[in-house]
This record gives sequence, structure tokens and C-alpha cells, in this order.
Amino acid sequence: MSTLKFERLQDEIEDLIHLYTHTSWDFHADPKREEKEVRKLFQSGWFTEDKETYWVIDEGERIGLLVLGDISDTMPLFQDIRLHKKVRGKGYGQLCVEWAIDYIFSSSKEKLRMEAYTRADNQAMRRVFEKTLFQKEGYLRSSWEQVNGKVYDSILFAVIRADWEKANSL
Repeated sequence: MSTLKFERLQDEIEDLIHLYTHTSWDFHADPKREEKEVRKLFQSGWFTEDKETYWVIDEGERIGLLVLGDISDTMPLFQDIRLHKKVRGKGYGQLCVEWAIDYIFSSSKEKLRMEAYTRADNQAMRRVFEKTLFQKEGYLRSSWEQVNGKVYDSILFAVIRADWEKANSL
């Protein structure tokens, strides 16, 4: 694994479609999307309206996508991460989360905290958050609805500016 790069999503609709339709994410509300759904999301501005969406790139290859939501707010949201199946379990998720934390807090002194939610049974994502500056702040019962109608519990994680500043002053 080399140093990851993060490039802002522009007009790479075909790459976006490929990512969403050729990999599934069992712990997302929408585990697998169809091409027309991805096109509709892209055209509606879902990836850009009060969001910043980044390609995760390793050695020139797009290995995933990272979405930061409520970006104009003082408390943005770590909204989504989608990594190709072939790179999961290899530390990329942690690197992405660490980059997002640094990016948010170094981009503006106005940012107070960043929140993230994951399904309670998503042990891999929970471990990723626990290895970073994120702290578990809540357990939300019946709060994560899947497109198939199933409802799961979720966990709220957050990182605050003071913790980031302390970690960066050592």
C-alpha cells in the first residue's frame, strides 16, 4: 500500500457507475445500485449538494469513494465510504477516515466536530472508527433502514476539534 490520494469527484460518471454496480456493500442501506439509479443520483447533485465526494486512489487506481456530507455546517458528517472488495480488510478504511478527520479540521477553524454512523453489526467499520480519533457516542435502536425494508440498530461516532488538536500537538 502506497500513500493514498484523494481526488474530488468531477464528471467521472462511468467510473462511478462501475464502482456502484460491480461491488456490493452489505452494511449500506443500498447494498448494490443499478446503473440508472447511479446516473439519477449523479444528475440530481446527490454527490455534490452540500457534500464533497472524493475518489480514493492507490497507485493510480481508483479503489473507492469517500463522501463528506453537511460540508457547509460546523458539524459535517462522514457520510459514506465505499471500497472495492479487493482492498477491504487491508487498512485502507482507517487511512480514509484519518484523512477525512485531518481534512475537515485543517480546512476550517469553524469545524467543531464530525459525526459518523454505522450499522451496529458492521464490526469492520466499528473497528475502523475505534482505531481513529472517533469516539462512540451513542447506540440508536431501529434507526438504519435498508431499501428492502429491514431495520437495524446503528452506532453514532464523533470526533471533536479539541481531540484532533490535542493529537496533532504531540
